[in-house]
Amino acid sequence: FFFFQAEDGIRDFCLSRGLGDVYKRQLLQILNRLFFMLYWGFDNMVILCTIKFIKKDKAQYNRLGCTSWLLGLVIGLVINVRKMMNSYYEEMKIDNTLKHSTNETQNDTLRNKLNKIRHGRNEIYLNIVKTLGDMIAALNGSEIPQKLLNKSFNDGFVGVGGFLSAVITSYQLYKGGN
Repeated sequence: FFFFQAEDGIRDFCLSRGLGDVYKRQLLQILNRLFFMLYWGFDNMVILCTIKFIKKDKAQYNRLGCTSWLLGLVIGLVINVRKMMNSYYEEMKIDNTLKHSTNETQNDTLRNKLNKIRHGRNEIYLNIVKTLGDMIAALNGSEIPQKLLNKSFNDGFVGVGGFLSAVITSYQLYKGGN
């Protein structure tokens, strides 16, 4: 983080936009996809154990798969929170520019950009809620509540999380098609 002073003398708080941020974002994306790939692999191992193609304990693969899923979801949550923070920063910059601008053509362009940022942030909020819903099932499957609380989440709680995630996903897919 650093402060900079613009030509108009206004000091502004700036999230670092250096090369390090690009690498952090790419690293988070790679880790996110890696954990989802591991989840997919372990989930397929569960299927192969279920149909008795492999003679192994499917519970262990299920636990590993859910743990991989959970880690992918946590990283996805971090990615979405970073996106949300950046959208607030971009909104702040545009608002500041609008306050000091007298060019109506530029102001219209900036207002349109501001609307796109706000719309994008609504999608980020939906993705965060969807991720939290999925995390309930992933936590339960990885047996973390059993280890920490000596009991697992009940099926109703897991079902509500999954239902919430499914409804948001359906809404996003429906909206994307229109």
